[in-house]
Amino acid sequence: MKRVYLILIFLVVAIAIGGFIGLKMYKKAPSNTSDLKTDLTVDISKITSDFKADTSKARRKYDNKVIVLKGIVSKTETDQTGHCYIYFTANDVKIQCLIQDDNKVAAADVKDNEEVAIKGQYTGYIQDDIDPQPMLQLRDCVIQK
Repeated sequence: MKRVYLILIFLVVAIAIGGFIGLKMYKKAPSNTSDLKTDLTVDISKITSDFKADTSKARRKYDNKVIVLKGIVSKTETDQTGHCYIYFTANDVKIQCLIQDDNKVAAADVKDNEEVAIKGQYTGYIQDDIDPQPMLQLRDCVIQK
């Protein structure tokens, strides 16, 4: 009987510790991209041509990397939920950069056809039937000075 109680106490303690660690990870604030080490610095035309030439090779090269993109902005927009996006286009490939919340003020100053450098985390490549133009996506982007 004493052995059963010890096992139950051990299980309760293990579940409590696991729950605490899980909750702490869930509530952890997202990292600030400007503080992260840059893995690659690349021009818009280079990254888009890499994806046009060989998508799988380019995905391996850029996947989950922190990238500084340099190029001319094709469009800026803010959606109905307040998220700010900056778009680039080169080689018939769009690049969508979701601006980090604490960098929205700097992003508001960016105008169409302006040359900028943006640091962000590459998250994916999309090509679908609705919009046949392929699109690269970066999140947590910040404007580089």
